[in-house]
Amino acid sequence: DLGVFLGNLLLLASRRYAELDGESTIVFLIEEAGDVFEEFVQTFARCVLQLEDRRTVLHSEFVQEFLLGVLSDGLGFAGVEMIRRTIGIGHVADLESIPDRSCRVAAERKSLEIAQHLIRNSASGRLHPGDISLLLRDLLAKP
Repeated sequence: DLGVFLGNLLLLASRRYAELDGESTIVFLIEEAGDVFEEFVQTFARCVLQLEDRRTVLHSEFVQEFLLGVLSDGLGFAGVEMIRRTIGIGHVADLESIPDRSCRVAAERKSLEIAQHLIRNSASGRLHPGDISLLLRDLLAKP
């Protein structure tokens, strides 16, 4: 679910990138994506600490590794979702409804570029929830 959410945010950001007039929207979407991941991590950690059966409370190192795995999987799935919604059968209105063909092609290219980066780098295990906003800023920076 995190990956689908992030993928859809990034599809909209790709459109705003191509339209050249949505910088404030892009900044908002990037911050929102980072905030969602950070909130998920905090909420999950709180829930683990509140478990009644202390025998099942996981060590903090395991929880951290598990959450990094969720983050990695979410980023990779976001990339897959973006490709599916850009060139697959489940097209998305954020891209399809761009009236200017060259603008639509630019948005689709940016979407595929971001997706490729997410898929290739999602398994690195070096990303932390706070890094998401920085990563997305770099990917959506104007050339």
